[in-house]
Amino acid sequence: MSAYQVVATRQIPLHADARHARIVGVQARGEQGGERYWPIDHVADAIHHGDRFFTQPADDMEPADVTCYRCYGHWVLRSRADEADANNLNSLPRC
Repeated sequence: MSAYQVVATRQIPLHADARHARIVGVQARGEQGGERYWPIDHVADAIHHGDRFFTQPADDMEPADVTCYRCYGHWVLRSRADEADANNLNSLPRC
């Protein structure tokens, strides 16, 4: 099992409302330090097979694991600490 720190997200608008978007992929840093882009279906598959994705804020906060679930036929990624801006996937830079 491997662990990957999510450092950026790729998002697309939901419907006509550009204020709301869904994550379609992430840029993640592996344990060896290299970064790569992961489409959301690859993230879901990796999590299902035991890999860990997480966010790590710059300060001393604890990392937040990323979870993945299906909603209306789409994969959805969410950090477990979604209420904390520093750990929120939506607060990360875009890739």
